[in-house]
Amino acid sequence: MEYNDEVILFGCLILQNEAICLLEQINHNLLFIVPANLGAKNYLPDYLLSNLYNRLGIRTASLDNGEKLEILHLTEGRYSNKELIGKPVLINFHPAGDGVYYRNKGEFEFYVKDGKITKVVQHSKSDNN
Repeated sequence: MEYNDEVILFGCLILQNEAICLLEQINHNLLFIVPANLGAKNYLPDYLLSNLYNRLGIRTASLDNGEKLEILHLTEGRYSNKELIGKPVLINFHPAGDGVYYRNKGEFEFYVKDGKITKVVQHSKSDNN
């Protein structure tokens, strides 16, 4: 970006006194402006996604297929399997399809129907060997 380039502010997010701005140049390239200490410590997309999850009350479960099951309406902490029943779930911010989702090499099974968890089954590690 050159000094005399025109820039259109596309959006700006302020998190804990740090401004993160997404800018669009006239030639449609995107540029992120972040505090200097952020670039050295964090990978920007992961940082933004993590903050978005926190702001929206979403917790994630890494699935065996590499995706993340995004569980809505949860605060920080640990949850029993019963507490997860009825919670809406997403994958990549889209409602999760009906089916069974596996975590920890099949140790956990999340049953999903109509975008909500209907059952969570936890197998002992010896069951999976």
